[in-house]
Amino acid sequence: MTFTFFLNVLNALQRLMKYVVVPREAAYDMPTDYSVRKQVRVDRAEIVRLQMKQALVGK
Repeated sequence: MTFTFFLNVLNALQRLMKYVVVPREAAYDMPTDYSVRKQVRVDRAEIVRLQMKQALVGK
């Protein structure tokens, strides 16, 4: 193995490292993300009486 061959291999590796630059992924959680509530407590007195509507099927 000659010195010039070794330099050519190093040049090739350096080029590969330039071509294979992968951008970093963004952070999973960001300070500007919206927060989502998974549970909400509602008093029964605040709940309006619900009514079920039935639709006619096929018309």
